[in-house]
Amino acid sequence: MKQLLVAIGITILTSLFFFPFNTVWLPAVNTKMALAALAIPLFFIRGAQSRNSVPAYGMIGLSVLGAIVSLIGIFSVIINNTGDYTYASYFISMYVWLGGAYVVTRAMEAAYGKVTIRLVGNFLIAVCVVQCILAQIIHAVPAVANVVDGFMVSTGFMGKHETRLYGIGCALDVAGLRFCTVLLMATFFALTPVSKEHKTVERCMYIFAFLVIAIFGSMIARTTSLGVILCVVMCILFSMFSKYKNSQSNTWELSKTFIVFLLIVVPVLVFTYNVNPDFRENLRFGFEGFFALAEQGEWNVRSNDQLLSMVVWPDNLKTWIIGDGYFNEPQNDYYYVGPNYEFYMGTDVGYCRFVFYFGILGLAAFSIFFIASTMICSKNHPKYMLLFWMIMLMNFVGWLKVATDIFLVFALFLCISREDNDEYEKIYEDSV
Repeated sequence: MKQLLVAIGITILTSLFFFPFNTVWLPAVNTKMALAALAIPLFFIRGAQSRNSVPAYGMIGLSVLGAIVSLIGIFSVIINNTGDYTYASYFISMYVWLGGAYVVTRAMEAAYGKVTIRLVGNFLIAVCVVQCILAQIIHAVPAVANVVDGFMVSTGFMGKHETRLYGIGCALDVAGLRFCTVLLMATFFALTPVSKEHKTVERCMYIFAFLVIAIFGSMIARTTSLGVILCVVMCILFSMFSKYKNSQSNTWELSKTFIVFLLIVVPVLVFTYNVNPDFRENLRFGFEGFFALAEQGEWNVRSNDQLLSMVVWPDNLKTWIIGDGYFNEPQNDYYYVGPNYEFYMGTDVGYCRFVFYFGILGLAAFSIFFIASTMICSKNHPKYMLLFWMIMLMNFVGWLKVATDIFLVFALFLCISREDNDEYEKIYEDSV
Protein backbone atom coordinates (compact mmCIF):
# COMPACT_ATOMS: atom_id res chain seq x y z
CA MET A 1 0.00 0.00 0.00
CA LYS A 2 2.81 2.37 0.88
CA GLN A 3 4.56 1.69 -2.43
CA LEU A 4 1.34 2.38 -4.30
CA LEU A 5 0.84 5.71 -2.52
CA VAL A 6 4.45 6.70 -3.26
CA ALA A 7 3.98 5.82 -6.95
CA ILE A 8 0.77 7.86 -7.10
CA GLY A 9 2.48 10.81 -5.42
CA ILE A 10 5.40 10.81 -7.86
CA THR A 11 3.02 10.41 -10.81
CA ILE A 12 1.18 13.54 -9.67
CA LEU A 13 4.48 15.38 -9.18
CA THR A 14 5.64 14.35 -12.64
CA SER A 15 2.35 15.55 -14.14
CA LEU A 16 2.71 18.94 -12.44
CA PHE A 17 6.04 19.24 -14.26
CA PHE A 18 5.14 17.68 -17.61
CA PHE A 19 1.70 19.30 -17.92
CA PRO A 20 1.97 22.50 -15.85
CA PHE A 21 -1.07 24.67 -15.17
CA ASN A 22 -2.04 27.79 -13.26
CA THR A 23 -4.30 27.60 -10.23
CA VAL A 24 -6.99 29.96 -8.96
CA TRP A 25 -5.05 30.33 -5.72
CA LEU A 26 -1.87 31.58 -7.42
CA PRO A 27 -2.79 32.45 -11.03
CA ALA A 28 0.51 34.14 -11.89
CA VAL A 29 2.63 31.05 -11.10
CA ASN A 30 2.19 27.70 -12.82
CA THR A 31 3.10 24.38 -11.26
CA LYS A 32 6.35 24.07 -13.23
CA MET A 33 7.58 27.39 -11.81
CA ALA A 34 6.62 26.31 -8.29
CA LEU A 35 8.68 23.13 -8.68
CA ALA A 36 11.61 25.14 -10.02
CA ALA A 37 11.49 27.35 -6.92
CA LEU A 38 11.75 24.24 -4.74
CA ALA A 39 14.83 23.17 -6.71
CA ILE A 40 16.95 26.04 -5.38
CA PRO A 41 17.05 25.05 -1.67
CA LEU A 42 17.08 21.35 -2.62
CA PHE A 43 20.14 21.84 -4.82
CA PHE A 44 22.10 23.61 -2.08
CA ILE A 45 21.09 21.06 0.57
CA ARG A 46 22.26 18.21 -1.63
CA GLY A 47 25.40 20.14 -2.50
CA ALA A 48 26.20 20.50 1.20
CA GLN A 49 25.83 16.74 1.49
CA SER A 50 28.33 16.34 -1.38
CA ARG A 51 25.96 14.23 -3.44
CA ASN A 52 26.43 14.68 -7.16
CA SER A 53 23.12 14.20 -8.94
CA VAL A 54 23.44 16.30 -12.09
CA PRO A 55 26.03 15.30 -14.71
CA ALA A 56 28.59 18.04 -15.29
CA TYR A 57 29.36 16.87 -18.82
CA GLY A 58 28.05 19.31 -21.42
CA MET A 59 25.97 21.47 -19.10
CA ILE A 60 28.23 24.52 -19.38
CA GLY A 61 28.21 24.35 -23.16
CA LEU A 62 24.45 23.84 -23.20
CA SER A 63 23.99 26.86 -20.94
CA VAL A 64 26.10 28.95 -23.32
CA LEU A 65 23.93 27.87 -26.25
CA GLY A 66 20.79 28.73 -24.28
CA ALA A 67 22.27 32.15 -23.53
CA ILE A 68 23.05 32.68 -27.24
CA VAL A 69 19.41 31.94 -28.13
CA SER A 70 18.32 34.55 -25.59
CA LEU A 71 20.88 37.12 -26.79
CA ILE A 72 19.71 36.81 -30.38
CA GLY A 73 16.14 37.27 -29.14
CA ILE A 74 17.20 40.37 -27.19
CA PHE A 75 18.96 41.81 -30.25
CA SER A 76 15.82 41.25 -32.33
CA VAL A 77 13.64 42.98 -29.73
CA ILE A 78 16.05 45.94 -29.46
CA ILE A 79 16.63 46.32 -33.20
CA ASN A 80 12.91 46.14 -33.96
CA ASN A 81 11.88 48.17 -30.90
CA THR A 82 9.28 45.65 -29.72
CA GLY A 83 8.29 44.49 -26.26
CA ASP A 84 8.05 40.76 -26.96
CA TYR A 85 10.67 38.94 -24.83
CA THR A 86 9.22 35.43 -25.36
CA TYR A 87 12.46 33.80 -26.50
CA ALA A 88 14.73 36.57 -25.30
CA SER A 89 14.24 34.98 -21.88
CA TYR A 90 14.77 31.40 -23.03
CA PHE A 91 17.88 31.04 -20.88
CA ILE A 92 15.65 31.55 -17.84
CA SER A 93 13.00 29.17 -19.19
CA MET A 94 15.69 26.56 -19.75
CA TYR A 95 16.72 26.64 -16.10
CA VAL A 96 13.11 26.72 -14.90
CA TRP A 97 12.58 23.43 -16.76
CA LEU A 98 15.85 22.06 -15.36
CA GLY A 99 14.83 23.12 -11.86
CA GLY A 100 11.47 21.39 -12.13
CA ALA A 101 13.12 18.29 -13.58
CA TYR A 102 15.63 18.29 -10.73
CA VAL A 103 12.86 18.16 -8.11
CA VAL A 104 11.01 15.38 -9.93
CA THR A 105 14.09 13.19 -10.41
CA ARG A 106 15.27 13.71 -6.83
CA ALA A 107 11.83 12.62 -5.61
CA MET A 108 12.20 9.46 -7.67
CA GLU A 109 15.66 8.91 -6.22
CA ALA A 110 14.37 9.32 -2.67
CA ALA A 111 11.62 6.79 -3.33
CA TYR A 112 13.53 4.18 -5.33
CA GLY A 113 17.18 4.72 -4.42
CA LYS A 114 18.28 5.64 -7.94
CA VAL A 115 17.02 7.35 -11.08
CA THR A 116 17.22 5.65 -14.46
CA ILE A 117 16.07 6.52 -17.96
CA ARG A 118 13.47 3.76 -17.82
CA LEU A 119 12.14 4.86 -14.43
CA VAL A 120 11.63 8.42 -15.67
CA GLY A 121 10.12 7.14 -18.91
CA ASN A 122 7.72 4.84 -17.06
CA PHE A 123 6.37 7.71 -14.99
CA LEU A 124 5.97 9.90 -18.09
CA ILE A 125 4.06 7.08 -19.77
CA ALA A 126 1.85 6.69 -16.67
CA VAL A 127 1.17 10.43 -16.60
CA CYS A 128 0.09 10.51 -20.25
CA VAL A 129 -2.16 7.47 -19.85
CA VAL A 130 -3.82 9.06 -16.81
CA GLN A 131 -4.26 12.39 -18.64
CA CYS A 132 -5.86 10.67 -21.64
CA ILE A 133 -8.32 8.77 -19.44
CA LEU A 134 -8.98 11.85 -17.31
CA ALA A 135 -9.80 13.88 -20.42
CA GLN A 136 -12.49 11.34 -21.30
CA ILE A 137 -13.90 11.47 -17.78
CA ILE A 138 -13.92 15.29 -17.72
CA HIS A 139 -15.78 15.29 -21.02
CA ALA A 140 -18.33 12.68 -19.92
CA VAL A 141 -18.93 13.66 -16.28
CA PRO A 142 -19.88 17.33 -15.69
CA ALA A 143 -19.26 17.02 -11.94
CA VAL A 144 -15.62 16.11 -12.55
CA ALA A 145 -15.30 18.92 -15.10
CA ASN A 146 -16.63 21.40 -12.54
CA VAL A 147 -14.07 20.24 -9.96
CA VAL A 148 -11.18 20.56 -12.43
CA ASP A 149 -12.38 23.92 -13.74
CA GLY A 150 -12.77 25.08 -10.16
CA PHE A 151 -9.04 25.03 -9.41
CA MET A 152 -7.42 25.28 -12.84
CA VAL A 153 -7.04 28.64 -14.55
CA SER A 154 -7.55 28.33 -18.29
CA THR A 155 -4.48 29.31 -20.34
CA GLY A 156 -5.20 27.48 -23.59
CA PHE A 157 -2.65 24.71 -24.00
CA MET A 158 -2.01 24.67 -20.21
CA GLY A 159 -5.63 24.61 -19.18
CA LYS A 160 -9.19 24.32 -20.41
CA HIS A 161 -10.14 24.59 -24.06
CA GLU A 162 -13.81 25.16 -24.78
CA THR A 163 -14.15 23.04 -27.93
CA ARG A 164 -11.57 20.30 -27.36
CA LEU A 165 -10.93 17.52 -24.88
CA TYR A 166 -8.53 18.47 -22.11
CA GLY A 167 -6.95 16.99 -19.01
CA ILE A 168 -5.30 18.83 -16.16
CA GLY A 169 -2.86 21.20 -17.86
CA CYS A 170 -3.06 18.99 -20.94
CA ALA A 171 -4.57 20.42 -24.11
CA LEU A 172 -4.00 21.24 -27.77
CA ASP A 173 -0.92 20.59 -29.89
CA VAL A 174 1.58 21.30 -27.12
CA ALA A 175 0.18 18.30 -25.26
CA GLY A 176 0.18 16.39 -28.55
CA LEU A 177 3.90 16.92 -29.03
CA ARG A 178 4.57 15.65 -25.52
CA PHE A 179 2.38 12.63 -26.18
CA CYS A 180 4.54 11.96 -29.25
CA THR A 181 7.76 11.86 -27.23
CA VAL A 182 6.19 9.47 -24.72
CA LEU A 183 4.97 7.21 -27.54
CA LEU A 184 8.60 6.99 -28.68
CA MET A 185 9.64 6.00 -25.16
CA ALA A 186 6.94 3.33 -24.89
CA THR A 187 7.99 1.90 -28.26
CA PHE A 188 11.69 1.84 -27.40
CA PHE A 189 11.05 0.23 -24.02
CA ALA A 190 8.82 -2.38 -25.66
CA LEU A 191 11.65 -3.13 -28.10
CA THR A 192 14.12 -3.51 -25.23
CA PRO A 193 12.37 -5.31 -22.36
CA VAL A 194 14.51 -5.65 -19.22
CA SER A 195 13.04 -8.78 -17.75
CA LYS A 196 13.97 -12.02 -19.46
CA GLU A 197 11.32 -14.04 -17.64
CA HIS A 198 8.47 -11.57 -18.01
CA LYS A 199 9.43 -9.74 -21.20
CA THR A 200 6.11 -10.60 -22.88
CA VAL A 201 4.13 -9.08 -20.01
CA GLU A 202 6.42 -6.04 -20.01
CA ARG A 203 6.01 -5.62 -23.76
CA CYS A 204 2.22 -5.93 -23.48
CA MET A 205 2.06 -3.22 -20.83
CA TYR A 206 3.95 -0.79 -23.05
CA ILE A 207 1.77 -1.64 -26.06
CA PHE A 208 -1.37 -1.10 -23.98
CA ALA A 209 -0.07 2.32 -22.86
CA PHE A 210 0.90 3.12 -26.45
CA LEU A 211 -2.61 2.40 -27.74
CA VAL A 212 -4.30 4.42 -24.97
CA ILE A 213 -2.11 7.46 -25.71
CA ALA A 214 -2.30 7.06 -29.49
CA ILE A 215 -6.10 6.77 -29.54
CA PHE A 216 -7.25 9.07 -26.75
CA GLY A 217 -4.30 11.43 -27.16
CA SER A 218 -5.28 12.00 -30.79
CA MET A 219 -8.71 13.09 -29.58
CA ILE A 220 -7.00 15.79 -27.51
CA ALA A 221 -4.47 16.75 -30.20
CA ARG A 222 -4.14 15.26 -33.67
CA THR A 223 -0.41 16.01 -33.51
CA THR A 224 -0.19 12.74 -31.56
CA SER A 225 -0.47 10.85 -34.86
CA LEU A 226 2.95 12.23 -35.87
CA GLY A 227 4.41 10.32 -32.96
CA VAL A 228 2.81 7.10 -34.19
CA ILE A 229 4.46 7.54 -37.59
CA LEU A 230 7.87 8.22 -36.05
CA CYS A 231 7.47 5.15 -33.83
CA VAL A 232 7.21 3.05 -36.99
CA VAL A 233 10.36 4.74 -38.29
CA MET A 234 12.14 4.00 -35.03
CA CYS A 235 11.18 0.32 -35.19
CA ILE A 236 12.68 0.09 -38.68
CA LEU A 237 15.88 1.82 -37.59
CA PHE A 238 16.10 -0.33 -34.46
CA SER A 239 15.92 -3.53 -36.51
CA MET A 240 18.82 -2.25 -38.64
CA PHE A 241 21.13 -1.37 -35.73
CA SER A 242 23.56 -4.19 -35.00
CA LYS A 243 24.53 -2.56 -31.67
CA TYR A 244 21.25 -3.84 -30.22
CA LYS A 245 21.28 -7.58 -29.53
CA ASN A 246 18.50 -9.51 -31.23
CA SER A 247 17.17 -6.26 -32.71
CA GLN A 248 15.37 -7.93 -35.62
CA SER A 249 13.92 -10.61 -33.35
CA ASN A 250 12.70 -8.05 -30.82
CA THR A 251 11.14 -5.94 -33.57
CA TRP A 252 9.33 -8.99 -34.95
CA GLU A 253 8.08 -10.00 -31.50
CA LEU A 254 6.80 -6.47 -30.91
CA SER A 255 5.02 -6.47 -34.28
CA LYS A 256 3.27 -9.78 -33.59
CA THR A 257 2.15 -8.68 -30.12
CA PHE A 258 0.94 -5.35 -31.48
CA ILE A 259 -1.16 -7.09 -34.14
CA VAL A 260 -2.79 -9.26 -31.47
CA PHE A 261 -3.67 -6.14 -29.49
CA LEU A 262 -5.16 -4.54 -32.61
CA LEU A 263 -7.34 -7.60 -33.18
CA ILE A 264 -8.79 -7.02 -29.71
CA VAL A 265 -8.92 -3.22 -29.68
CA VAL A 266 -10.38 -2.56 -33.14
CA PRO A 267 -13.67 -4.46 -32.50
CA VAL A 268 -14.05 -2.63 -29.18
CA LEU A 269 -13.54 0.71 -30.94
CA VAL A 270 -16.03 -0.20 -33.66
CA PHE A 271 -18.65 -1.21 -31.11
CA THR A 272 -18.17 1.93 -28.99
CA TYR A 273 -18.17 4.07 -32.14
CA ASN A 274 -21.60 2.73 -33.07
CA VAL A 275 -23.26 3.01 -29.64
CA ASN A 276 -21.72 6.19 -28.20
CA PRO A 277 -22.29 9.44 -30.16
CA ASP A 278 -19.74 11.44 -28.11
CA PHE A 279 -17.06 8.83 -28.60
CA ARG A 280 -17.89 8.69 -32.31
CA GLU A 281 -17.51 12.45 -32.66
CA ASN A 282 -14.21 12.52 -30.77
CA LEU A 283 -12.83 9.55 -32.67
CA ARG A 284 -13.72 11.13 -35.99
CA PHE A 285 -11.99 14.33 -34.90
CA GLY A 286 -8.84 12.54 -33.77
CA PHE A 287 -8.59 10.42 -36.91
CA GLU A 288 -10.26 12.75 -39.40
CA GLY A 289 -7.74 11.97 -42.12
CA PHE A 290 -8.31 8.22 -41.91
CA PHE A 291 -12.09 8.62 -42.00
CA ALA A 292 -11.82 10.96 -44.99
CA LEU A 293 -9.60 8.45 -46.76
CA ALA A 294 -12.08 5.62 -46.12
CA GLU A 295 -15.21 7.60 -46.98
CA GLN A 296 -13.99 10.01 -49.67
CA GLY A 297 -10.97 8.20 -51.08
CA GLU A 298 -8.54 11.00 -50.22
CA TRP A 299 -6.67 12.22 -47.16
CA ASN A 300 -8.34 15.40 -45.97
CA VAL A 301 -7.82 17.13 -42.61
CA ARG A 302 -9.24 20.60 -42.14
CA SER A 303 -6.48 21.69 -39.78
CA ASN A 304 -3.84 20.68 -42.35
CA ASP A 305 -5.50 22.86 -44.98
CA GLN A 306 -5.57 25.71 -42.48
CA LEU A 307 -1.93 25.07 -41.64
CA LEU A 308 -0.88 25.24 -45.29
CA SER A 309 -2.55 28.65 -45.56
CA MET A 310 -0.34 29.80 -42.66
CA VAL A 311 2.96 29.13 -44.42
CA VAL A 312 4.15 32.73 -44.66
CA TRP A 313 7.74 33.86 -45.05
CA PRO A 314 9.46 37.28 -44.73
CA ASP A 315 9.63 39.52 -47.77
CA ASN A 316 12.81 41.38 -46.77
CA LEU A 317 16.40 40.46 -45.91
CA LYS A 318 16.42 42.08 -42.46
CA THR A 319 13.55 39.94 -41.23
CA TRP A 320 15.14 36.81 -42.66
CA ILE A 321 18.36 37.51 -40.74
CA ILE A 322 17.22 38.87 -37.36
CA GLY A 323 13.41 38.77 -37.48
CA ASP A 324 10.77 41.36 -36.62
CA GLY A 325 10.86 40.79 -32.87
CA TYR A 326 7.25 39.55 -32.61
CA PHE A 327 6.17 36.10 -31.45
CA ASN A 328 2.97 36.60 -29.43
CA GLU A 329 -0.16 38.45 -30.51
CA PRO A 330 1.26 41.80 -31.72
CA GLN A 331 -1.87 43.82 -30.94
CA ASN A 332 -0.93 43.51 -27.26
CA ASP A 333 2.25 45.48 -27.95
CA TYR A 334 1.97 49.24 -27.49
CA TYR A 335 4.49 49.83 -30.29
CA TYR A 336 2.70 47.68 -32.87
CA VAL A 337 0.73 49.60 -35.51
CA GLY A 338 0.16 46.87 -38.14
CA PRO A 339 -2.89 44.71 -38.81
CA ASN A 340 -4.32 42.49 -36.11
CA TYR A 341 -3.53 38.78 -36.23
CA GLU A 342 -4.17 35.93 -33.84
CA PHE A 343 -0.46 35.24 -34.38
CA TYR A 344 2.10 37.58 -35.90
CA MET A 345 1.75 37.58 -39.71
CA GLY A 346 -1.18 35.20 -39.28
CA THR A 347 0.97 32.08 -39.00
CA ASP A 348 1.10 29.42 -36.30
CA VAL A 349 3.71 27.32 -38.14
CA GLY A 350 6.69 26.87 -35.82
CA TYR A 351 9.46 27.54 -38.32
CA CYS A 352 7.68 30.62 -39.66
CA ARG A 353 7.06 32.07 -36.20
CA PHE A 354 10.69 31.54 -35.16
CA VAL A 355 12.00 33.21 -38.32
CA PHE A 356 9.65 36.17 -37.85
CA TYR A 357 10.71 36.45 -34.21
CA PHE A 358 14.52 36.26 -34.43
CA GLY A 359 15.34 35.28 -37.98
CA ILE A 360 17.52 32.52 -39.37
CA LEU A 361 20.16 33.37 -36.77
CA GLY A 362 17.82 32.61 -33.91
CA LEU A 363 16.32 29.54 -35.56
CA ALA A 364 19.80 28.13 -36.22
CA ALA A 365 20.94 28.78 -32.63
CA PHE A 366 17.75 27.23 -31.28
CA SER A 367 18.19 24.14 -33.47
CA ILE A 368 21.81 23.74 -32.41
CA PHE A 369 20.67 23.96 -28.78
CA PHE A 370 18.47 20.87 -29.26
CA ILE A 371 21.11 18.99 -31.21
CA ALA A 372 23.53 19.67 -28.34
CA SER A 373 20.95 18.47 -25.79
CA THR A 374 20.59 15.25 -27.77
CA MET A 375 24.35 14.77 -28.00
CA ILE A 376 24.83 15.28 -24.25
CA CYS A 377 22.10 12.78 -23.37
CA SER A 378 23.53 10.30 -25.90
CA LYS A 379 27.01 10.71 -24.42
CA ASN A 380 25.73 10.15 -20.90
CA HIS A 381 23.50 7.20 -21.82
CA PRO A 382 24.69 5.69 -25.13
CA LYS A 383 22.32 2.71 -25.02
CA TYR A 384 19.43 5.12 -25.50
CA MET A 385 21.00 7.07 -28.35
CA LEU A 386 18.34 6.06 -30.88
CA LEU A 387 15.57 7.19 -28.52
CA PHE A 388 17.20 10.58 -27.91
CA TRP A 389 17.74 11.28 -31.61
CA MET A 390 14.18 10.28 -32.43
CA ILE A 391 12.91 12.66 -29.76
CA MET A 392 15.02 15.41 -31.30
CA LEU A 393 13.58 14.57 -34.72
CA MET A 394 10.10 14.72 -33.23
CA ASN A 395 10.87 18.24 -32.01
CA PHE A 396 11.89 19.38 -35.49
CA VAL A 397 8.92 17.67 -37.14
CA GLY A 398 6.64 19.27 -34.56
CA TRP A 399 7.84 22.71 -35.61
CA LEU A 400 6.14 22.14 -38.96
CA LYS A 401 2.87 22.51 -37.08
CA VAL A 402 3.34 24.38 -33.81
CA ALA A 403 5.90 26.69 -32.22
CA THR A 404 6.87 24.85 -29.06
CA ASP A 405 9.68 22.58 -27.94
CA ILE A 406 10.28 19.48 -25.88
CA PHE A 407 13.33 20.58 -23.89
CA LEU A 408 11.42 19.57 -20.74
CA VAL A 409 11.95 15.93 -21.79
CA PHE A 410 15.69 16.44 -22.22
CA ALA A 411 15.75 18.33 -18.90
CA LEU A 412 14.63 15.17 -17.10
CA PHE A 413 17.29 13.06 -18.81
CA LEU A 414 19.96 15.68 -18.08
CA CYS A 415 19.22 15.26 -14.38
CA ILE A 416 20.17 11.57 -14.51
CA SER A 417 23.86 10.99 -13.93
CA ARG A 418 25.79 8.24 -15.63
CA GLU A 419 26.48 6.70 -12.21
CA ASP A 420 22.77 6.50 -11.38
CA ASN A 421 22.08 4.58 -14.56
CA ASP A 422 25.13 2.26 -14.48
CA GLU A 423 23.40 -0.60 -12.70
CA TYR A 424 20.56 -0.62 -15.19
CA GLU A 425 23.01 -0.42 -18.10
CA LYS A 426 24.59 -3.73 -17.01
CA ILE A 427 21.18 -5.40 -16.81
CA TYR A 428 20.31 -3.91 -20.19
CA GLU A 429 23.42 -5.29 -21.92
CA ASP A 430 22.72 -8.78 -20.59
CA SER A 431 19.05 -8.83 -21.58
CA VAL A 432 18.68 -7.02 -24.91
